[in-house]
Amino acid sequence: YQNYNLKVNLNYVKGGVLALRGVQTGDFHIISSLPESVITGVAEGANVKLIGTLDDKSMYSIYVSKDIKDPNDLKGKSAASNVPGNGTDIQLQYWLKKHGLEPNKDVRIINSGENAGRLQALQQGQAAVTILSQPTDLKADEMGFKRLAVMRDELKTYNHNMIAANGDLIKNTPEVVYAFMAAEAEAVAFIKEKANREEVIKIAMEELEMNRADAEKS
Repeated sequence: YQNYNLKVNLNYVKGGVLALRGVQTGDFHIISSLPESVITGVAEGANVKLIGTLDDKSMYSIYVSKDIKDPNDLKGKSAASNVPGNGTDIQLQYWLKKHGLEPNKDVRIINSGENAGRLQALQQGQAAVTILSQPTDLKADEMGFKRLAVMRDELKTYNHNMIAANGDLIKNTPEVVYAFMAAEAEAVAFIKEKANREEVIKIAMEELEMNRADAEKS
């Protein structure tokens, strides 16, 4: 960001619905979010535009408790999800329907919040299935939970972490948006360059508070 004369303050919120609300109220100028909540917001009149993406595949995986062998075993069980309308919830329900399970009929949907809360629901037996992304999926692997499906195999064309901006920001100061996207593109290129692997791992450990093993796997 400094290379493009931008001062960016990073804020973390729990889910795309809250992030979208923040960009509408002016608390945030730009957000990174799953696309579903933004698309829904735009359909309802929100002055927000999708301007880019960080991942061109879903980063989610479906995890189940150790007694589940296939989707049919989930009938009568509970699924740990995020708030209704959040992209996490939409993807989980999409997967259930694709495998012949009607949400809140065959499988009860419970709101367990973000990744950590959903994994905890699985661990405590409150749910038999959930949807997780990195690095929480690595913790689920360590705990011995079964990765039943990888969403990028189910959704062939999907942009996971999308970048959205307030419409007024785009209209009034487009140079800020161009600079922000240029900085993002440069950062992604840096991360993907193999020569920078060690430095990227260190950044992940410091900024995301990951241990080295998880940072390396991610």
